[in-house]
Amino acid sequence: ELRCAAPSLEDLPAPAALMIESPKIDSEANGCLGLYALVQGRIVNGKPVWRHTGRPNRWLSFNGDNAWNAQSEANLGKSRGWLQLLDKHCHTPDLSKQVWDAADGKGGWMKVPELKVKVTDPKELPPPVAIRLDNPTGGPLSISGTAANFIGLYKLALDKTINDRPAYRHTQSAGRWIAFNG
Repeated sequence: ELRCAAPSLEDLPAPAALMIESPKIDSEANGCLGLYALVQGRIVNGKPVWRHTGRPNRWLSFNGDNAWNAQSEANLGKSRGWLQLLDKHCHTPDLSKQVWDAADGKGGWMKVPELKVKVTDPKELPPPVAIRLDNPTGGPLSISGTAANFIGLYKLALDKTINDRPAYRHTQSAGRWIAFNG
């Protein structure tokens, strides 16, 4: 018998990109606003983790007890941070209807009802600063001839796009590129 049922929220994939938006917060918590990228394969306290794209020491994770926190990497997964969402039942912070709190800089918290966490288009994420072309299985490569010379590390060329996409230059051979061919 075939039937249709609503899945558990835990069955849904975590959003690739989240945006924390709010008018200015008068505390260090203001530095937590902005775009966060899902860290693939990293789970903290059984939940996905996001990292700020412009401030690499800002993370968004579940503390394992009762809250989501925007926090430093040193406090990842702990009940510490600049922002907190007291909602232990939401699978990802974008699904909560609870009000966020911001650290007030005096050891307490202040409610920030204007603060929202929204799923954002992954196209908004910046390109990686480097990519590696290799064999992920670690086994012998079956590439021969000049194609084998293209294996290696490529760095994002900040001053160049090809077909309106990022371009990457080989770190050992400046004449080798990875780019979108349209």
